[in-house]
Amino acid sequence: MTGPRPTPRLRRRHAGFTLIELMVGVVLGMLTVIIIANVFTNAEGQKRTTTSGSDAQVAGSLALHALQRDVRMAGYGLAGAPAALGCSITAQYNSTVVTGLRLVPAEITFGSLAAGAGTSDAIRVLAAARAGAALPMKLTNAHAQAGASMEVASTLGVGRGDLLVLAPAEWDGASACSLVQAPTDGSGLTATTIPRAVAAPWNANASSFLPAGGYPAGSLLFNLGAPLARTYRIDTATWSLRSSDLVPTAAAPVVREVAPQIVLLRALYGKDTDGDGMVDLYDRAAPTTNAQWRQVMALRVALVARSALFERTGADGDLANRTLVTPNAPQWDVGPQADSNIAAACGTSRCMTLDLSHLGADWQRYRYRVYDTVIPLRNAVWNP
Repeated sequence: MTGPRPTPRLRRRHAGFTLIELMVGVVLGMLTVIIIANVFTNAEGQKRTTTSGSDAQVAGSLALHALQRDVRMAGYGLAGAPAALGCSITAQYNSTVVTGLRLVPAEITFGSLAAGAGTSDAIRVLAAARAGAALPMKLTNAHAQAGASMEVASTLGVGRGDLLVLAPAEWDGASACSLVQAPTDGSGLTATTIPRAVAAPWNANASSFLPAGGYPAGSLLFNLGAPLARTYRIDTATWSLRSSDLVPTAAAPVVREVAPQIVLLRALYGKDTDGDGMVDLYDRAAPTTNAQWRQVMALRVALVARSALFERTGADGDLANRTLVTPNAPQWDVGPQADSNIAAACGTSRCMTLDLSHLGADWQRYRYRVYDTVIPLRNAVWNP
């Protein structure tokens, strides 16, 4: 005996979804996924922009702070005898000849301004690093090339292993300076005598770096101690600002990373050309005489920091049609005193283009921040 037959309503309830209902559900699900993905992409882009901009800001601030700190100290212990500024320093550590030093507070090695060249400037600073006073001393007797010791009025402040620079009282453009070292064990050091013919790595083979005629009485002796002899330059392998330091215990400089994501360094000399004590010209002309070095009162510096990640503003492979976050190279306002040969007029001021095309074909997909400042050479400014 069979039971009652199910009604049509019960049969439809047990039949499940129709094909149209399934298709509508799939479409709604896909729309939801698309909306969620779009929201996530926008949020990720905003996060990338914010994070990258913050990283560039921190890196640029740290780099500029480190550079400013050292440039402001440049010339300490040297500026007291301005007539000797400008001479190149010959030096030798054991058997290794050390080059590139000059008796000036700050020196710029200029890179190329040509588009795509990718050569930043470099800045070298020199200052005495002594806890006490670092005043120039005068030789009371002539010091021959093979002389055993240097005679001065007083050796006050000279310590074991200090690095010293022998310099002519007035640099004439042809003579050179020499880097020597006080005895590392203090042997033979008296109130008026600094031995040089002793076992010290910077005194080896004096004939190779002291002039044949030696130094006459009245020549100067600058006590640098363990000097601040530091060069700032851009490392193109890592795109970071790095410093290299001359140290008393080695011929090779000690290299350190100062800040990451610094892609360009530009610098100008600030010069007082009319003798009124104020900077009236910023240019890229390297001084070659003592008179020209004494005109340098400041450095004008620009650092360009780049975001760590590029902006996803279009199809990664579509370089021609993507939206560029940095369509044009940044401009550096260098002020109305800038040399017209290096900066074009922009309103009442002058501007330099900071070309970044050396960073590669996708350089415009990154964000950049330009940090610039004028750093006075205080020890040169205060020079009598």
